[in-house]
Parts: sequence; C-alpha cells; structure tokens
Amino acid sequence: MLKLKKYSVLLFDIEGTTTPIVFVAEKLFPYIRNNLQVYLTNTWNNEQTRNDIKLLKEQATQDALGKGDFKDAPQIDDSSIESVINNVVYNMDKDRKMTALKQLQGNMWISGYENGELKGEVYDDAFNLFERAISLNKKIYIYSSGSVQAQKLLFQYSTHGNLLKYISGHFDTQNIGNKLEKSSYEKIAETINVPKDEILFFTDNIGEAEASREAGIDALLSIRPGTKPLPENHTFPSVTSFDQVLNE
Repeated sequence: MLKLKKYSVLLFDIEGTTTPIVFVAEKLFPYIRNNLQVYLTNTWNNEQTRNDIKLLKEQATQDALGKGDFKDAPQIDDSSIESVINNVVYNMDKDRKMTALKQLQGNMWISGYENGELKGEVYDDAFNLFERAISLNKKIYIYSSGSVQAQKLLFQYSTHGNLLKYISGHFDTQNIGNKLEKSSYEKIAETINVPKDEILFFTDNIGEAEASREAGIDALLSIRPGTKPLPENHTFPSVTSFDQVLNE
C-alpha cells in the first residue's frame, strides 16, 4: 500500500478524485438552467450582467456571420431576457467552451455559492486526507481543468466548510497546460520549487497519471463511482478511498 511518508506535496485533481465525477454535470450545469430566468431578472441592470450579455451578443453576431456550425445561434435583443435565455440554453446544449458563456456561468455560480444554494461536494475521505496531510506538514495543491476561480469556489463553499486554508495553490489548464502532457507536471514542480520525487498526484484519469509519471512525479489512481474502468494491466497504485492511503 502506498504511503505518504516520502512526499512533501500532495497534488489533487478534482472530479472523480476529491469530488463526485457527476458534480459538474448534475449540480453546476443544471443550476444555470434552473436559475437563469430568476438570476437575469434580479441582476438585469447590474453592470456585471450587462457586460455578460454584451459578450454573449457579440459572440452571437459573430456566429451569424460565420461559416461554422453555429450560424443558427439565437440572436440577443438587449431588452429581452427571453432572448438571452434562448441563447444561453442553445450554447449549453451545444456544449460550447466559449468565453462569454463561461463568464456568465461563473458569475451565476459565485451567486449560488454565496447565497448557499450551491455546495462544493468533497468526499469525506478526501477531507480526512487534507486534515492528515496538514498535520504531517505536507502541502496541498489542486490541478484541475476547471478554472482556478471555479476550484476556489468549490473548496471555499464545500460540504466540509471552507477548505481553502488547507490549499497552498491552484493550477488549471490555462496557467499550466494540458493535463495529458508531461510538461504541465514539470511546470508545476518548477513553480512550487519542490523536487519531483517529493510530489504525489491523485487523479482518476490514467492518461493524466501516465503524463505525471513521465515527468517524474508519482501518481495514485482514484477509483470512484462513475470513473472510467482501468486497464487490468495498469501499474499504478489505486484506491477506492483515501482512507486506504497510509501515513507511513
């Protein structure tokens, strides 16, 4: 069984690792759809919301003029909440990774976390490991494809309270790079100024684990409900609960 003794830094993925893999799909995205009408009505004249709408409208205009797959994107009328809703739902249905959509969603999630409608789900055993790690003078970092802002919200407003006090830093694909590339893990080690053999990466994704190992950083695979089945011949340590990870 893998032991924490040799590591000074624990690096965590989020979905499927510290948090149920369905959290974003079943909690965060439905929150947008279910609360869009009320949120826009309540914040319609706020500068932040007006800016979000401006960006969505600019993207919709570009879509209409373009030759891509989104020429039929609903256009936005500045005076119509319904037109904004139609546009946002369309873009979410298309699973678009566009800045304008992400910005509105991010602002809505901030509102949801702050008013208590959203809670970042963190597994009990992940919380227990955070506490153990700190008691052993180890540092915790997060590396997720979700933005640093989204990461901080999840852990600040978690089911175990504000966990940001446990976390020394956050990395995402914008500030570090693709999670399937070994250079990303090398960059993290360089950024935190810790030898690579003192870092342990926790993830549910075997491709990420392989990239980490290529960079010289050990990885542990998290097996949770809904995570992808692992190849039978894989050579990584794996656990179904972090309670199975020993201190020494």
